[in-house]
Amino acid sequence: MPTLSIALLLIAGGAAFALQLRHVWPFTADDAFITFRYAQNWVAGYGPNFNAGGPRAEGVTSFGYLIVCALPELLGIDPVAFAKAVGVANALATAWLAARLARELSEGSALAAAFAAALWLGCYATAIHAASGMETLLAAALLTALVHAHVRPGASGYAIGALSLAAGLVRPELNAAAGLLLALALWRSPAPRRAGIARGAALAYLLPGALYFAARATYYGHLLPIPFYQKIAGGPLFPAADDVIAFGRALLAYGGALFLAVGTVHAPRRFDPAWLAIFAVMAVGLLPDPVMDFDFRYCMPAAPVAFAIAGAGFARIALLVAAWRPARAPIPVVTAAAIALAAAGGYEPARDALRERRAYGDALAATNVRLGNVLADYRRTAASAPVLAIGDAGAIPYYSGLRAIDTFSLNDPVIAIEGRDDPAYVLDQHPDLVVVISEQGREFHAHWANRHDGPLFEACRARGMQPAVILSFSARSFLYLMAQPGSEIARHLQRVYLQR
Repeated sequence: MPTLSIALLLIAGGAAFALQLRHVWPFTADDAFITFRYAQNWVAGYGPNFNAGGPRAEGVTSFGYLIVCALPELLGIDPVAFAKAVGVANALATAWLAARLARELSEGSALAAAFAAALWLGCYATAIHAASGMETLLAAALLTALVHAHVRPGASGYAIGALSLAAGLVRPELNAAAGLLLALALWRSPAPRRAGIARGAALAYLLPGALYFAARATYYGHLLPIPFYQKIAGGPLFPAADDVIAFGRALLAYGGALFLAVGTVHAPRRFDPAWLAIFAVMAVGLLPDPVMDFDFRYCMPAAPVAFAIAGAGFARIALLVAAWRPARAPIPVVTAAAIALAAAGGYEPARDALRERRAYGDALAATNVRLGNVLADYRRTAASAPVLAIGDAGAIPYYSGLRAIDTFSLNDPVIAIEGRDDPAYVLDQHPDLVVVISEQGREFHAHWANRHDGPLFEACRARGMQPAVILSFSARSFLYLMAQPGSEIARHLQRVYLQR
């Protein structure tokens, strides 16, 4: 057994993960706070909804992760720290699952297992998603486990069905991968095993999945989650093509095209479930509006599966090279070269991405989280329940506890489904504060990611609202806090931020 090579791989992967995670730890995605808000309202007895007083709105697509996020609310602990701890645990669990898959694909090679785990841990996006507070790495773990179940001989239909259900509840788009994998297994299996797989999948996946779908559609009153209507339905064809292509290039940079190819060519039928899962994830990843697709978020569950394939390819190449030139090219030398190649390929994108996410995390804490707490103080003393309208509807609504209108529409069925995409709908609900994002601080220029904010800003001004305060999020992002001049909330904000 190439013990030294395995040690080199695990040390390199573990060290890279720890260093990158330490740097990016302050990063929490604003969308994570949307899930926390749904969980908060659910635990408080208002149901899994964005606003405690309704309307019912399904802006969270990951019901499985919503259940996870309800735990800190039940226990009374910090949901951000809890979500980050879950992210780290999922990163480590996925490394183990990718190692198991690589070992299965390579017929027992520990070197393949170590290489797959090292690639996963060393990938900068793994550390970012571990810190993000979102469901990405839980989805990666479940998909990797599902592929392993399809590759491993003798896996029961109930195990396949249960993993398919869990993956689909955490990421609805993973139902595409689960369905294709199930079809492949039924097609390939002999008749007795085919019957067992079909029975187990029907009872553990299809039936409970259908019951869940019917229950949520009945509860919310719309067939699909709100983000589907806003980010997929009626939009351009394949809006995320550039992001999916970038993900494919990143896999080649980290996993190596040669390793991926050699691993597959050796025994192609064994690798079919893994490649089918990767194809399904990337194909579905072409569809959503990529506004929140930071660091390959939609495609990331396929990465550990690809790294398992690369691990099998690396192990085969390393053994062939060592057999050919045992004196000059021992396995540890080949391993060190592969580590250096992966590090060189990922260094520049890792440096830039880690720096950007750290800056975002610091800015979110200093600007959005602080504003949420300032508004929470105002809510406790306000004469009537204040109403907030905002597009970045995560940290500020969560910490403030205000009733919020999501102007980006991911949590508002009227805007997303009924088509009321106009400022009048927002302003007719008489919000006390409207937050719009500008690329400049001196003059309003709507930010590219908040396309509704330009017309909304002009409509606010037409109704007499003015910026009570302008907060700097970054050099190209400013929060204009629009309120009626002299209003109670405007005076509160100006006392806090302008010392008036």
